[in-house]
Amino acid sequence: MGMDASIACRTAGKVSRTIASLFPSYVKMSTEANIIMEQNKFYHIARIPKVIGVVDGTQIRIQSPGGNNAESYRNRNGYYSMNFLIVATADLKFMNVVERCPGSSHDATVFDHSDLKIRFALGHFPNCLLLASWFDDSDLMTVSVGLLRFDGLQVFDYIVVEPDR
Repeated sequence: MGMDASIACRTAGKVSRTIASLFPSYVKMSTEANIIMEQNKFYHIARIPKVIGVVDGTQIRIQSPGGNNAESYRNRNGYYSMNFLIVATADLKFMNVVERCPGSSHDATVFDHSDLKIRFALGHFPNCLLLASWFDDSDLMTVSVGLLRFDGLQVFDYIVVEPDR
């Protein structure tokens, strides 16, 4: 005998809300007190100064949302998804998650429309950099908000953000 569908839905909703309420306690950007510590950890790993996190996107599969914009959710692999942009520490902890863009969005586009880019542009993280493999060197605005392109360290980036690669 199975569980009634309405009970299962209510239970799943309660569990989801409980998990979501814990998000701010576990996912947060570095504070002034621990920025130097994060920079030292990344310097020890990659010998790049001022880095406090790595940035990459990952696709979370969803059902077709339907409607006129459904195809914007179809990613380059052909399935419907949301593009989640993750910032992670050297200790593999999430510092920031941006989850508002459809799967067809490039990681750089997600970052360009994020509160995190605004916070960097406003100087909330002085002398700090984020590493991103997709950063375009010609984008001077991105340079000013603390992104640094790296090619040789992509393996580290994918280990942190997308461990299933």
